[in-house]
Amino acid sequence: MVAHPGYSPRNPEGTKFRGLFDGNDEVREAKPFVARDRDIVDETDRLLAGPAGRTEERFSGTWTTVRYARRKGKPIDILYPAK
Repeated sequence: MVAHPGYSPRNPEGTKFRGLFDGNDEVREAKPFVARDRDIVDETDRLLAGPAGRTEERFSGTWTTVRYARRKGKPIDILYPAK
């Protein structure tokens, strides 16, 4: 498991410890959310996404990542929340 910690550019210290989990095999450098999300897509063969809602949202990090994966031609599996 590879952790990709991210943070808001407005609060770089706010999520500083997100990658600290004993189950990680590797931890990447913390980056702003958008850069981190692109790294995740670029490093994977298939994206597994778990959005909070069932409809695509413009200002959602998960949906932004899904759209980037689509542009890159990556296979995507979306696990929608229960109704």
